[in-house]
Amino acid sequence: MTEAVKGNTAMDDYISNIGSQDGFLRIQALEGLKKLTRLNEENRNWVAHSKSAIPSLLELLSSSSSCEDDLKTKELALAILLNLSVNDNLKEYMGSLEAIQCISNLIRYSDCSGSEELRENGASALCSLAVVDKNKGKMGVGGAIEALVTMLQADPPLGAALNALTELLIYNGNKALAVRAGAVPTLFNFLQDDNLAESSLAVLALVVAHMEGKKAISNVSGWMGALVDCIKSKGMQSKENATAILLEMLEYYPEKVREADKVYDICSLLIRLSINGSSNVRRNASLLMKMVEMEFESYAQIGTHGYASATDTGFESDVSSAPSSLRATSELTD
Repeated sequence: MTEAVKGNTAMDDYISNIGSQDGFLRIQALEGLKKLTRLNEENRNWVAHSKSAIPSLLELLSSSSSCEDDLKTKELALAILLNLSVNDNLKEYMGSLEAIQCISNLIRYSDCSGSEELRENGASALCSLAVVDKNKGKMGVGGAIEALVTMLQADPPLGAALNALTELLIYNGNKALAVRAGAVPTLFNFLQDDNLAESSLAVLALVVAHMEGKKAISNVSGWMGALVDCIKSKGMQSKENATAILLEMLEYYPEKVREADKVYDICSLLIRLSINGSSNVRRNASLLMKMVEMEFESYAQIGTHGYASATDTGFESDVSSAPSSLRATSELTD
């Protein structure tokens, strides 16, 4: 008998014992499948296309028992599903609404606070399935967004959930779901965390493209200052996302442009970025600078026609007396 046939025979035996009432036999079967599905693509395909394997694994995830053996069973069943999702040809196959709901409900509602492995594997499985565009919409409907936001709001927050959200929010229909689940304030809280700030800005850069996302950001106290701090102190990828978010926000809320310059002296910062930033940062900085210039010119023009004093609006009435950082931008943006 060949090794492949032996392996397949062993997997068939393990699969038949997944639903065993004998706890020892069930866990032994799950541990065997976890090991074999980790080995190679062929094993994963064999298990996934078995008639009963995936339905049995999902049934184990849905169990309402809270005993120690049941937690171990859930950990193993989820680990096997995560292993199966590694195969590109299985991602869409496994992305059924039932599977998505089982995984999402498990990590959102179950008392799994004592199992870091279960939480990590749950987020990783959702992230793996979310890579396939056809799965993204179903995952929104299936509760994956709410589950991932819940994991971010846990103590400690689970960074793997940020990776899954980044994949899911590429799909426009999921952005509003993330906002309604309370993602935006949570993400802003992470901007001071060196380990989570970059990923949080990446998610916010997706959320801000939606109108509800812009409104949610505007409701966060100190949102502009938090973004400016990230632009000043974080790495280049974070600067790219922070400037992109700020650009979206100021385009939608032009009345905030004066605050950006008057309170945060954004012109000086943008000039530095225009010189030292990446190509994306320089582009964003240039667009932001033009926005500030247009705002200054519009108020200066209003003051000239006597409708309002430019000084009253927070800008000097004469362009020549504007901050040197603003006057210098013509050389950078021409």
